Amino acid sequence: MISQYLLADISSNGVHLIVGSLLFVAALLFVVILRQRELHILHGPGTAGAGREWPACLAQEPGEWPREIIQAAMDGFLLVDRRGRIKVVNKAYCRMTGYSEEELLAMRVSDLEAQEARAIRAKQIVAQERFESRHRRKDGSLLDVEVSVRRASGMMAAFLSDISGRKRTEEKLVRAKSEFLAVMSHELRTPLNGVLGFSELLCATPLDEEQRSYAQMIRNSGGHLLQIIDDILDYSCIGRGEMPIKTAPFLLADLVKKSCALIRECTSRKGLQFQCDVVPGVPETVIGDMQRIHQVLSNLLRNAVKFTPRGLVRLRVAAIAKGGERFLEFSVRDSGVGIPPEALGEVFKPFTQADSTLHRDFNGTGLGLALSHRLADAMGGTITVDSAPGKGSTFSFRLPIQSVPATSADETRAISGRQPLLDGTGGAKELAGQSNSSITP
Repeated sequence: MISQYLLADISSNGVHLIVGSLLFVAALLFVVILRQRELHILHGPGTAGAGREWPACLAQEPGEWPREIIQAAMDGFLLVDRRGRIKVVNKAYCRMTGYSEEELLAMRVSDLEAQEARAIRAKQIVAQERFESRHRRKDGSLLDVEVSVRRASGMMAAFLSDISGRKRTEEKLVRAKSEFLAVMSHELRTPLNGVLGFSELLCATPLDEEQRSYAQMIRNSGGHLLQIIDDILDYSCIGRGEMPIKTAPFLLADLVKKSCALIRECTSRKGLQFQCDVVPGVPETVIGDMQRIHQVLSNLLRNAVKFTPRGLVRLRVAAIAKGGERFLEFSVRDSGVGIPPEALGEVFKPFTQADSTLHRDFNGTGLGLALSHRLADAMGGTITVDSAPGKGSTFSFRLPIQSVPATSADETRAISGRQPLLDGTGGAKELAGQSNSSITP
């Protein structure tokens, strides 16, 4: 008797389990079908979307569309004509913006977009089918959205996802990381200054050859670590928007001499040939942030030396004209290991190197180029790279030239207490005569 009850109970539970499973599968299938219909409307058959034709239903009049699918979508939906007038809107977008359907149907897309997003949208909507934008709610607050668009028969349909929460989280994360890096950089700098200071004092004391070698290794390693900390601190400041660019007139030759003096010791230590060419026609005095320009140039030169086991590192300074504008171009070329084509897009990303084997062979954080790229951008300039494996690399740092009146050039020279270092042919007089550098016009 007991066994019969147990069998009956098991049978009943089994039926319930089967029925429950079937209901779950049915519900899941319904959701999948609903989502596929939504994707069908947005992308056409399949989910790839790009390059596909819209289904015939989207070529019909908006009133004949499957509105229940559009209204059931969790993302906002807009159908816009070629003049930007809104023809169809769903409930989700009404909830996102606080407008009623009637209010939105009397508006254009330009009425909803934040001012700063209009120029971006005008470019992105032509170039791609998915982009980020910013709309304005009825109460005046801003709404970050990710937009997916498709076009057909003179109309444009767009699904809009609210990504405001994600953007706020990303901004907080970026700020938190930047603040952490800034605090850690300051905390590390204090003891490191002590290491560097006492290593200098140690090198000044009577030491045998082996002891002096060890002391110099401590000093050099400490200096390298200090440079990394400085780069991290600067990178975190740029991330927080706290690195102002200070522009003032300065003598270009002073910058060239300072940069060459910095790198000459490095190339000499590795047995590399170093050349510095100043092309005729460069201005004597330029306006800019000399400290930041020198920082970018130093990073590029150190990077060239690091990845060049043998051969040549060359700095070339020239004034070029393009599109009616004049630019000052610093080109750093090396005969080093080079960069594979597939890795060229990664070299300006922070903490990234083109090949993991390079990190083992040459060391480094991969931060210098990322910092240089950000600094160049902050100064209105650009950095580009041309490279091939085994054939070396050329990094070109280009800045717009601001003209300086002759009187300003004289005043700048008087303040520095120096005569011009660039002669009439463009050569840098005080840089010549070094054993490991050649200055040619």
